[in-house]
Amino acid sequence: MTLFKRPDLFRANSLATVALVTIASALSACTTVTDRPAQAETTLDLTEFERIFATAQTDADAPGASIAISVDGVTVWSDAFGLASVELDVAARPDTRFRIGSTSKPMTVTVLARMVERGEVAWDDTIGQYLPNLPEALKTITLAELASNRSGIRHYRDREFRDGERVWWQHFPSTESSLSLFKDDPLVSTPGDTFHYSTYGWTLLAAVLEAAAGQDFPTLLHKDVFGPLRMTDTQIDHAFLFVPNRTQFYWRAPTGQLTNAPFTENSYKWAGGGIVSTSDDLLRFANGWLDGTIVPPDLREVMWTNQTVRDGTETVYGLGWFVGYDDVISRFSDSGETVPVGLRGLSDAGIHVIEHRGGQIGGSTVLWIFPDFDIVVTGSWNMTGEGRKLYAATLQIACQTIAAQADAPEIRCSGHSE
Repeated sequence: MTLFKRPDLFRANSLATVALVTIASALSACTTVTDRPAQAETTLDLTEFERIFATAQTDADAPGASIAISVDGVTVWSDAFGLASVELDVAARPDTRFRIGSTSKPMTVTVLARMVERGEVAWDDTIGQYLPNLPEALKTITLAELASNRSGIRHYRDREFRDGERVWWQHFPSTESSLSLFKDDPLVSTPGDTFHYSTYGWTLLAAVLEAAAGQDFPTLLHKDVFGPLRMTDTQIDHAFLFVPNRTQFYWRAPTGQLTNAPFTENSYKWAGGGIVSTSDDLLRFANGWLDGTIVPPDLREVMWTNQTVRDGTETVYGLGWFVGYDDVISRFSDSGETVPVGLRGLSDAGIHVIEHRGGQIGGSTVLWIFPDFDIVVTGSWNMTGEGRKLYAATLQIACQTIAAQADAPEIRCSGHSE
């Protein structure tokens, strides 16, 4: 039984006020990744999109959620549902700031890319060039290996974030001080040998960027990402400071009751999972990549290419981004769940995707970029877990958005999964 069916709070401050929206794909004056010809008008059924997203939110029992879509750089839908605060009965709005978890990683790699472009660092630079006092095992890792999760640095241990252990509440006064959580631990593999997803690797990358630039990481984010893209509703998730319009965070207790999520202090992982943002700002961020505003096209293409490990095997990751559908498909199949029709349809049709997902205590976020169609879909909610429901809903909406384009191939977006 869900708590969030009050009709007056079901939708809040929507940009989409009609059931059908007609958009012209040629509206954008930006340079896109592919030179698409001018398109005919496209009709999107936003009433159906609302139904898909609201159903997923209800199934996940997420108190509040937001979603946004852009086509050719133009926002065609931005909406918020449910509650930002259950206790205070505050509606979620498009400017509500959600925890975006690991979707922070593409923002961090944007700082790295801009520093590479300016010649301040290079992909093949080693950590030891900037942080000479670290253990020897870390010094030979390159910046590219950190940004592609090929560093061999461990990810989280079992129970590391349970039972009120210190990283839930301990504040680290600097990025370098938070390296104490993992810097002396053995590597899980030789750098470059394997793909091993590691948020701690991104903490180390942030420390390198700080050392190279002589500025702290939040300043670098604002200088190189938030400021240029006018992302005024995005910032570090400071646990002890007031953050305007930040949602409350929730989880399901072992008793089954919806409760406030445990307090968590994210200073140890700002670079890899410690940012709050809005769906509208995530559209600005993604479109800055698509139109070349934030990273030049030649560098972007390098970063949007699957990296390889030492034996030549291709990974699911580029530099700061997942490339393709393999990882998200495996999230469903490995859990014994049916791969959603929209996800399978996009994959089978060969629709190129660049993406990142994030999940942490009190939040889940997805950011899907479809460069061949200049389409971005993003969604968030303020609930721990149930991320795959968010993946499925937003990919279903993405599938139908792409299928509505005049130059789209035949895509199977609905029906029964095989």
